[in-house]
Amino acid sequence: PAANTGASVMRLVRTAAATVLWIPLRTYQYVFRSQQQHDGPPSPLGDVALSLLLVLAYYPAHHAQLVNGVKEALHCLQDAAAAGDSEGGTGRFGTPMPAGGSGASISFSRLYDFFATGPASEASTLLLYTLLHGSKSFQEYVLVRSDPESLLVPVLQQLYKANKRRANHLYMLQIILLILSQDTSFSHNIHKVMLPGTVSWYRERLLHKVSLGSLVFIVLLRTAHQNVGQLQDLYLPTNTLAALANLAPQATSLHSHAAQRLVGLTVQLARRWLKLSQAARDPLAPPLQELQVPQEFLRILLEVINCILSLNLTRNPELVYALLHKQEAFGQLRGQQGLAEPAENLQVVIDYFNSRLDSLNSQPGAAPEGHSEWSVDRVLEMVQTFTQTWRGDRLKQLPEMRFVYEEEAAPEEFFVPYCWSLAVAATSSRLMIWNLSAVALLTQLSGVEVVGDGMEGQLSAGLSHQWSSEDGTLHDSQV
Repeated sequence: PAANTGASVMRLVRTAAATVLWIPLRTYQYVFRSQQQHDGPPSPLGDVALSLLLVLAYYPAHHAQLVNGVKEALHCLQDAAAAGDSEGGTGRFGTPMPAGGSGASISFSRLYDFFATGPASEASTLLLYTLLHGSKSFQEYVLVRSDPESLLVPVLQQLYKANKRRANHLYMLQIILLILSQDTSFSHNIHKVMLPGTVSWYRERLLHKVSLGSLVFIVLLRTAHQNVGQLQDLYLPTNTLAALANLAPQATSLHSHAAQRLVGLTVQLARRWLKLSQAARDPLAPPLQELQVPQEFLRILLEVINCILSLNLTRNPELVYALLHKQEAFGQLRGQQGLAEPAENLQVVIDYFNSRLDSLNSQPGAAPEGHSEWSVDRVLEMVQTFTQTWRGDRLKQLPEMRFVYEEEAAPEEFFVPYCWSLAVAATSSRLMIWNLSAVALLTQLSGVEVVGDGMEGQLSAGLSHQWSSEDGTLHDSQV
């Protein structure tokens, strides 16, 4: 019968796809099993095997009833340790199989270690994204690990070097952080992890005794600061602010530098928006279409600060101090449509601590002897004291923002050219010579050019994702 014939064909397709998957996957396993530590030389064979795996995984299905067997196999991967415990037998190459008989298994521990200590590359970042987004088992494994700093610190370090990376790599790094930020427990736990020593690769300031959560805030805010100023690429600040909004409810003991960056970016964007708003009131001036974008970003930042103070003010004195230091800018936002509620809440906090500090300052001998003003440490000490009498019911409760990353209907428009650009870069000058002018898949995209032996391409025009929040759905293609 036709139905049985179709089912048989589909089984054959899945079997063939699984067989093809094992070729690069087993090669990749062999390479990173035997290679040296992350400070050793990279493996050309590993680069090529990973490129092949990604090209196969993102090969588009041209029929509605067909599926990509390679991607499906990656999404169904199981932890070899759990598979061995379930006594599911062994599969091809002696690999343990889950008891249910569906899906291959691999050591998630070794895979996690590779992402944490392996060479930083676009291909490995894309594989990490693929597994986090598609494999529920691997995502859950990552979220429950007791050492999130092992994975997050290398990702943050790559994101920190944004000016040296291609835009597509930045998208993947930011989306990885966005996916992880969706888990409440993970967002809570990263603020409990204190990083030892200093963060050697961070150059702007000496970061000592900083939590992993504060470091995530610092790097995300730095990235947003670099992109919000010009707003030429809206994907980057949108990803960044969405992750910050997810992390805000669990933010505790923010480092002083994280608090200053958060308030500083908000003030910078507020001043720009106020200037644009004032120009838009001129009846002779043409309508400003770019006014909506900075207002939306400003609203998210105001609600991030408001969320942290509403839920954890007593555990974030550095943020209160930073807010007092830049308080003039927030007073101008009161009464502004779309920004009034979070701005009013922040003004309540400012007024409360100002009144307490003014009352104490008016007392005789309040300032240290020989000084007319208090030191920063003294003000911070007083802020910490006054937080003990703070009541959270002084603030108006606002809806909590939650953003969820979703791929839209045609992600292959971005991923297929991106994977092939990585494949060309991995094989050029080593295995084959590419005539890029004849590769229609790449030449049809703007901004693709050959640089040395590799490729540099900006494929952002094909990236199409959406972020859903409780306040509505923000489509990056519509911003």
